[in-house]
Amino acid sequence: MDRLVPVTRLAMTAVACTSLLVAPLAAVPATAAPAAQAVEPIPSDILATPEDLADLGTVRDVALAGDSVLVEVATPAGPHVYHRPLAGGEWSDTWGGHVLAGDLLAAENDVVHLAAGGTEVLAWSRDGGGSREVPLGTVLGHGGEWIIYTVEHSPLDRLFTQPITGGEEVWLSEPNDGYGDLDPALGYAVDGNRAFVAHPGVDWLPERGAETWSYPASQGNDALRSDTEACRVLPGADTVEVADAFGRFALMACTDGGAALTLDDQEVYTHIPVSAGLRSQDLSLGAGFVLGRSTSDGALLVVPYLGGTAGTLGSTTAFDLNDAGTAVAFVDEAQNARLASDLQEWSSDPATEIVDNAAPVVGAPVHRYLGTTANGSVEFEVEASGTDRATPPFRATGVAEHDYRYRLRPAGSTEFGDYAPVDGQPYPAGATVCWSATATDRAGNTSQWSAETCTTAERPALAPTYLPEWPTAADMNENTGVNTVSPKYSWGTTDRTVTAYQVGHWLARGTNVSLPATETLSGDTGSASYVLNEGDQRCLRLRAQDQAGWSAWTGWSCAAAPMGTDTMNGGNSTGPYSHYASPDKGLYSARQIIGKSARVKVHTGPSYGVVKVYIGTTLLGSFDAYSATNGVRYVNFDGTARVTGNLRIAAADKYIRVGEIYLLR
Repeated sequence: MDRLVPVTRLAMTAVACTSLLVAPLAAVPATAAPAAQAVEPIPSDILATPEDLADLGTVRDVALAGDSVLVEVATPAGPHVYHRPLAGGEWSDTWGGHVLAGDLLAAENDVVHLAAGGTEVLAWSRDGGGSREVPLGTVLGHGGEWIIYTVEHSPLDRLFTQPITGGEEVWLSEPNDGYGDLDPALGYAVDGNRAFVAHPGVDWLPERGAETWSYPASQGNDALRSDTEACRVLPGADTVEVADAFGRFALMACTDGGAALTLDDQEVYTHIPVSAGLRSQDLSLGAGFVLGRSTSDGALLVVPYLGGTAGTLGSTTAFDLNDAGTAVAFVDEAQNARLASDLQEWSSDPATEIVDNAAPVVGAPVHRYLGTTANGSVEFEVEASGTDRATPPFRATGVAEHDYRYRLRPAGSTEFGDYAPVDGQPYPAGATVCWSATATDRAGNTSQWSAETCTTAERPALAPTYLPEWPTAADMNENTGVNTVSPKYSWGTTDRTVTAYQVGHWLARGTNVSLPATETLSGDTGSASYVLNEGDQRCLRLRAQDQAGWSAWTGWSCAAAPMGTDTMNGGNSTGPYSHYASPDKGLYSARQIIGKSARVKVHTGPSYGVVKVYIGTTLLGSFDAYSATNGVRYVNFDGTARVTGNLRIAAADKYIRVGEIYLLR
């Protein structure tokens, strides 16, 4: 069984393990595994005693490969590895024609991984046997089909997979940090068909979330990302490592203890933390359990995925799981090589633990107008959002799909027809259409039909906005000696078939109000701006053209530029748009204007009196600016008809102070 190989040669960044990982497609957090409530001893049998190995050396390590047990022993010439069948027999130090001299790193199926003399070697017995050197730091994958390793490459080491016996290297392309820089691997493992890699998250964040990516081992450019923050990269800590990969699972180890179990189920991730007091080093992943050392006394524990009673094998110096992840060989304190042959009692079986009978819930769908066809029929897009109510362990969670239906009441009718599946066809003009939806989760549970949402099949009115409607002094800009502003008139529609817009607009300036002009703009235009001088007012309206022709015009939207020192005389000015007036010295426009109403920013307070506003001799209205406290109010002075003359602002009894002054036609 493959074991954790620390990736110390990489430029590591430290992490701390979080307490909960969330499935990206799940609507609610994944269920955390309960801590173990008790620890029970696990029975085991002796494979070899120190006396059995006395002629070979002192046992240091043990591994299981196929039907064989391997032991590493210390000899005067250095470490050496021997093997024999589990059922018993003679010890041999040759595997696939290769002498097993060196440190035992891992064993899988018919493959043995050794380190000797500054090199690493794979030896295998398949196809007549063979061996080869591999890069330092190579990780032997579960099942003995692939290895995974890094190769020095500027600007960082690159990660590759390769078949056991050699052949083409597969580069597992790294994700980038959003600026094009590649993120190095923090740790990695590979099983029979998939590689699991931990990368740092976005490196410009103070705390980067470590992300696990999953790759087909033979096709590195097809990565499946797991948006998890199993660990956070923190200054001053050590490393995060993918400790093991087994079947659908990968184990991510974090430096502050415990482990994060990552489940890959048909390209959907669910994450369950496994803690139960395990150290983050020397972890292995079995069939339904995690194998690791206790943080309290160092004893070797078997912890079920789903929590519950853990098993203990006591103090050990080395251990290794078999290929099936159901048995463990270990070296006890007395240097006996032992085998716990059946760990099923301490396993959580995914096949039997999956229970998800709760249907998702789904609200009424939302609809979006897409366009009107040449014959007047109307196209809509409908979308619903369901929520998966159950998140059991070892189940791909979240909503897998939505189904939609509609019923229709034709224009002029009082009766709805039968429900029919939504098929993407347009709806008859004037009909009332009602939609509802169901949601089906990844466990196959389907919700009831949602509440309905209804609308009339017709072209919706355009919704223009005109901002700002009342430009302030701060919005004004000097332009060749004249203060101007260019308010932005903007609009939008979900009609995907719009080919053109028409903008109708008129301008009031001085004593002139222009006739409406029409301007045609392309269908991808969303705004227009027009210059206003001080005292100007411009109004605009809009219509759209699609397959059915031109829509109706929107209502008029208007904006006015304030009058300032360029356009107002008299009184005392403390700025372009701030004026004082007294009973004997009022304000008046520098030229005659045409208008119907005025909007004035009036300062209120205990020292101010009544404001009167005229156009020519016509009084538009008055306002008492007296107040116990100082303040500001915008006051509309509305006339009944357009008149021509000078705009006048008079103080009836006390000083008055006004700011921006707008003319409305």
